[in-house]
Amino acid sequence: RYKDKEFLPNNQKLRGIKSGANVRNNTKRVVIPSDAINPRVFRFNDCMRKLHLIYIIIATVFLVGCGADQAMKKGDKFYALGEYFDAATQYRRAYAQTPVKERKLRGQRALKMADCYRRINYTQRAIAAYRNALRYGQQDSMTQLYLGQQLLKNANYKEATKVFDDMLIDSVAAQSPAFVKMLAQ
Repeated sequence: RYKDKEFLPNNQKLRGIKSGANVRNNTKRVVIPSDAINPRVFRFNDCMRKLHLIYIIIATVFLVGCGADQAMKKGDKFYALGEYFDAATQYRRAYAQTPVKERKLRGQRALKMADCYRRINYTQRAIAAYRNALRYGQQDSMTQLYLGQQLLKNANYKEATKVFDDMLIDSVAAQSPAFVKMLAQ
């Protein structure tokens, strides 16, 4: 299967020398298979490399997609044990891996992350997470209450009064729409 094609080191020309051990400058001959010279073999190897690369990319995408759910499960376990710092780390990882188009899921993860930050007294991060939760549609009275409390802790009194006023108007609007009309006038 090997032909008598030889290469000289240092990228010298291909020679078909069949005699003697030494060729120019006392260098030894290196015999290589003739398949290595064939450009079709090179193209096939390149295609195989590209195919392997595509398989690796697809496998990575599937593993990363499952990462958000796995991080949420780990976060829930840490939360149940009372390890809020570790839970917040896992929730933050899941939040970052969640696509922006999934607004409801992203809001739920931001709310869990905010609750962990509130419990470990990371007020700045809790405020940011509560605002993200509200932005993604997780609006309930407890979320607004906790956001207002975190703003009070951070000495943002004007913003806290706005949040508490919004919370009051929302709770009254749910009970009595006529009273809201009166307030609007």
